[in-house]
Amino acid sequence: MWRGDGPVREITHAPVDLSGVVVAGIDQQPTIFEHFLRDSWTDAMVILHEGKLVYEWYSSPEHEYRAHGLLSITKSIIGTVAGVLMEADLLNPEALATDYVPELAYGGYAKVTVRDLLDMRTGGDYREDGAPDGELARMEASRLRSEHAPYPNLYAMVAGCERIGLHEGPLSYRSLDTTALGWVLERAAGMSMTQMLTEKVLGPLGIEADGYFETDHEGHPAHAGGLALRPRDVARFGQMILDSGSVGDTSIVSPFFVKDLREGHPDESIDSEVLDEDGSYRNQFWVPKQGGRELLCLGIHGQMMVMDGNSGVVALKLSSWPHPRDTTLISHTYAAIHECARALN
Repeated sequence: MWRGDGPVREITHAPVDLSGVVVAGIDQQPTIFEHFLRDSWTDAMVILHEGKLVYEWYSSPEHEYRAHGLLSITKSIIGTVAGVLMEADLLNPEALATDYVPELAYGGYAKVTVRDLLDMRTGGDYREDGAPDGELARMEASRLRSEHAPYPNLYAMVAGCERIGLHEGPLSYRSLDTTALGWVLERAAGMSMTQMLTEKVLGPLGIEADGYFETDHEGHPAHAGGLALRPRDVARFGQMILDSGSVGDTSIVSPFFVKDLREGHPDESIDSEVLDEDGSYRNQFWVPKQGGRELLCLGIHGQMMVMDGNSGVVALKLSSWPHPRDTTLISHTYAAIHECARALN
């Protein structure tokens, strides 16, 4: 995925040695931050403070320059594309998804709105898990068009899914919602997701290298988790969100979009390792506390980015956990980032 032909936006370096900050280790005993990074299968750690690059750590030299799979951090970047299209009056969040993709009229997404997809409020009692016959497994089989694939490609699965999509249902984290959302955004803009990302987000960000986007065998992007970028380029995205949607004098997404993110959803209640009781999920971002100044991006196998307006910190941890989800590591990573933020302040 092309970075665009604009200049790289350099980040000011102001190194701070955070390696010795005391944090809780994966065994819940005190350890120093660098040991925590090694023990928690970290590939890359990038911390910005007040827009300056203060700390970088890589498990091996190549991780500094290699595009790293973002998994579900991809969802937040897709959500930001939606914000760009809303500002351009190309996308109405209250419209039916079928207004943009008529093919959805005959399946489980027939009655959902774009807002339902943005906030993952379609799935009822659905729970995302790694069951061999579960929806995630069927998505991957359809992406690869394996021998037992239930659908010929990802978009066919979105159009043909049988689950009844709820309008304004409870939060039900569901990767197929983001796949449906990506399809809607492509139709709304009349261009591919990779072109939108290059022209509307990553190019204006001034990222330093091309990225990659995993697709199905017919070229439909894996919107729910297929993006790969260099670590510093992901941190650039996080800083843009922290700066109310702008990079310098360039506005990428409306400040009203970022304000809406922080406000969250008024009736949301989420059971999570890192969110308050009134945390929420909005526009494909996690909101630790509604009305607060912090936002969060998460992905399985240890991907996390914290954008904390209280401390001026953007902290990105890209990892290769041996298991998709580890609640202890999620909470300890979140706590360790906040210990570093306190040290910086």
